[in-house]
Amino acid sequence: MIRIVLLIILALVSSGGAAPSQPASGSPAKPTPAPTPIPLAKVPLEAQSALTSLQEIDANVSGDQSSADGIALNLYAIKMAAVFMISTSTLTLRTGFTPRWTAFLGFACALLLLLSGRYIEWSILVFPLWVLLISIYILIDNLRRPSQTAATNTGLTNS
Repeated sequence: MIRIVLLIILALVSSGGAAPSQPASGSPAKPTPAPTPIPLAKVPLEAQSALTSLQEIDANVSGDQSSADGIALNLYAIKMAAVFMISTSTLTLRTGFTPRWTAFLGFACALLLLLSGRYIEWSILVFPLWVLLISIYILIDNLRRPSQTAATNTGLTNS
């Protein structure tokens, strides 16, 4: 019942409150002017110019859309890199496979990535540099320590 009443109200509002058989205003309706005819010789030229205009509009819209998609994808990638940095830094604190300062640096860099977004142009380099730092530290740490196989082999030859 309520839907029917709302439909009637919508019909009255859209018609300006007048019944369909009555004119909306007191003045008589003006006749609509006839469209201006286009000579047949000009039809292909007009169609070609309209098609060219539509192609230019389509190219502009698709270019804008692809750049918007690229910005959104880059922004999403930066946010995901920050999430990865947070999880890796948490694992670093829990397991201790790198010093604590690398974990705190990871948290700070992740916070920078989360808050900066696309406003700081060089922020896209923060994640690769942090990964490089962690990788170099792990590589140097592994080169300093003697390998487990070398330690067991020297122990076996001495006995």
